[in-house]
Order: sequence, then structure tokens, then C-alpha cells
Amino acid sequence: MVRLSKENYERAKDYIFREGRELERAMFQFYFQGGSKEAVLLALSKYQNEDGGFGHSLESDAALEVSNCLATSVAFQIICKLGLSAEDMMVKRGIEFLIRNYKKEFNGWLWFPPEINEVPRAMWWNFDSNEENKYMPNPAVELTGYLIKFKELVPEELLEEAVYAAMKYLNENNHSLSMHDIFCYQRMAEFLPENEKISMLHILEQPILREVELDHQKWTDYVARPLSYIHSPSDELAKIFTGEQISSNLDYIIQSQNEEGSWTPNWNWGRFNEQWELAKKEWSGKIALDNLILLKAFGRI
Repeated sequence: MVRLSKENYERAKDYIFREGRELERAMFQFYFQGGSKEAVLLALSKYQNEDGGFGHSLESDAALEVSNCLATSVAFQIICKLGLSAEDMMVKRGIEFLIRNYKKEFNGWLWFPPEINEVPRAMWWNFDSNEENKYMPNPAVELTGYLIKFKELVPEELLEEAVYAAMKYLNENNHSLSMHDIFCYQRMAEFLPENEKISMLHILEQPILREVELDHQKWTDYVARPLSYIHSPSDELAKIFTGEQISSNLDYIIQSQNEEGSWTPNWNWGRFNEQWELAKKEWSGKIALDNLILLKAFGRI
């Protein structure tokens, strides 16, 4: 079994502190050095705007300062990992932003406002007004999960509509969920009552097995791997893969670390090359942090 050596762990840490953002540095200290939750929240607060939403390129593929639902979803991923309550002002303001930007006509949200078309961004991020009023599980399902988590802050009718739409889409389209749709349902499941969570994860098993690429030679491409959906040995979904498949994925992560100590994103913007180089460093720092957290969870450091 391959383990990340002390030397390579230090190289990853050094990269995060040399090239990573303040947020990733604070999170590294929180997860590995006894750092405080308050330091992470201070770093995260710099991405929150007066309207309660998050922006300022928190999601590094979109260099947008103004509040948007994509950046807000990323912020709530961190908020929930830190265990904040509905009493926290960061949470209250963020949920208020999501409520104001909820589109009743399709029971969901737009990733971005029109301003996204005016800034450097990845080729897949453009403004879409969704004039056809299609339900978009990505981001609606994930954001619905945060409304469930902090339901005391959400109007009951809005919450019921959002949850109904998410479950209806899952029941009708579970055979065709994309990789990112599955991520959104997996995040939503975390905030459901235990029996409903287990039921949703069970429904997701076949879509995950369909989406996951098991050929490690193809893992340099932008594909789902077993550990795209599993974050610790105790995860409910870990049972759908063999120990060998999970071990192979862990080996790949360790062996694909580059000489700088980071892991290079397996995508690029395809435009705005100068800005992409800056975003790539941010992503490399975030991927390094995520990989270290994952390897720690599996006892591979």
C-alpha cells in the first residue's frame, strides 16, 4: 500500500502556503495544525458581499466580484463542514440571498447574473436566463439542501416547493444524472433525516456506478473516479466499490502529485490564458488541500 511520504506531505503543505489562498491556508491549519474555526470564517467572510451572497472569485473558474449562486454554494459547503448554526450572521445573510434569488417559475436558481459575461471565466460559465424554465438540478438540488439544513430561516412554502422539485426530478431522471447532478444530490442527502438520506443514496448508487471511470489510465481526463463520491472509509457509498478500486484511486492520488508539491487541475478554461494561469494556482492549492484531507481520512499519510 502506497502512503504519502512525510517529504511529499511537506511539499504539499509548502505549496498551499506559498501559492494557495488565505482560505485554503486557514483550512489547512484547521484540519492539520489545530487552527481555529474563526480563522477560516474570517477568510471566508472576505468573499461575502453586502447583499449576503458570495462572490469575489470564491469559485476560481469565474472571476466575478458580485454575488452569485455558484460562489454561494461553495461557501455553504465550507459553512456546513464547520458546523455553523442558523444563528450565525454569515448563514442568515447567505440564506436570505438564496431566498431572494429563488426562481419560483422553475423552482431553482441561476448560477450567475448577467455580469458573468463581462469577466474572465471558463468556457462553460456564461449567463443563461433559462427562459424555458427548465428545472436545473445543478445548482437547485445542492442549494435546496442548504435550505433544509437551515430550514428555520426559510419560508415553509418555498422550502416545500424546492424539495418537491428536487425529489420529482430524481425519481424521473435518476437514469440520466450527470456527474455534477449526482454531487448535488449527494450534498442534499446529508441534510435529510437518516432514513431519507439512506434512501436517496441508494437511488444514487446506479448513477454513480454508471458515471465512474474505473480505468486508472483515463483518470488524467475530467472524469468521475470512485473517490469523487467517497470521502472516508465510513461513507455509506463506500460499499458500492471494492477495496481494490478504492485503494487504486488512493494510490493514483499519491503518485500523481507533481514536483511543486501540488496536483494540477485536469481542465483548463480554453480562453483568458493569463487569468487562467492565476486561477490554476488557486485550484492547485485547493486540490492539494482536498487530497490531503482525503488521504488523512483513509490513513494514507
